[in-house]
Amino acid sequence: RTWAFQAQDRSSNLRGGTDPVARSRARTAIACLTNPKMKSFRCQLSVSGALALILLLSGCSLSAPAPTAAPVPDTLNVTVWPEWPVMRAGMQQRVHVIVADTDGKRKSSATVLGKWTRPSGENAALVFPLTDADGYTFVLLPEHAPVSAAALQRVDVQATLLANIGRSWTQYELQP
Repeated sequence: RTWAFQAQDRSSNLRGGTDPVARSRARTAIACLTNPKMKSFRCQLSVSGALALILLLSGCSLSAPAPTAAPVPDTLNVTVWPEWPVMRAGMQQRVHVIVADTDGKRKSSATVLGKWTRPSGENAALVFPLTDADGYTFVLLPEHAPVSAAALQRVDVQATLLANIGRSWTQYELQP
């Protein structure tokens, strides 16, 4: 079987210009041939029809709003604390982390990453071992250099487990 239909070309820059009479005579033919044995059909489209179809489709895609990233809610409870809330240079600090779900059940094999921020604004990345069966992990920070005045150090952590995420932070004071 063969069937065809006519589509009127309404663009002023393709055929017919701005003259409404000439524009009404400019038509784009699309002919389709069906194959009942193959249960398919094949269409032929003229060049101006293809261009009109492309313009139509590109106009449709431009009108769709761009997706925006929604903030991910925390679905893990992360508890973080320093071994020494106040310490002196030359000591080594241990940062502890416990990861649990929102019901309080501790989660094993969670990935915990952190950022250690010094008073100068210098940052260091922290990679914790995976949490154990009790949802616990820790990391040792390098020895601190002497400081002339008391200064706060901050540690931010983020835990992930499958599609779950949780964040927390702590700070401790480094004394001269």
